[in-house]
Amino acid sequence: MSNLEGQLWSIAEDTAVAFGFSFASDCEGLLRDMISQGASRLESEGFSEDEDKISLTKVKTALFVTAMVAEAKRLQLPELHEPTFHAAFQRLCPIWPFC
Repeated sequence: MSNLEGQLWSIAEDTAVAFGFSFASDCEGLLRDMISQGASRLESEGFSEDEDKISLTKVKTALFVTAMVAEAKRLQLPELHEPTFHAAFQRLCPIWPFC
């Protein structure tokens, strides 16, 4: 896991916890994969040192998890599951660098 991936994962966890949620294992795997792909894309497109792009990616990570939380609340789920991930993905993509 790259340093950026670790930072993005921490943001995802902190955002979920702030709303009183945690990640089910199926959802955690999907989100970790998306974060890894986003960090890789940021680096492959030459933005690994671009503080503005990195900051924007951090904000988008929190936005994505917030969309997951909204879906979990709508479905009255006690934690974030695969359907909350897919709902956020469908609602927000294309959201660079994740999709």
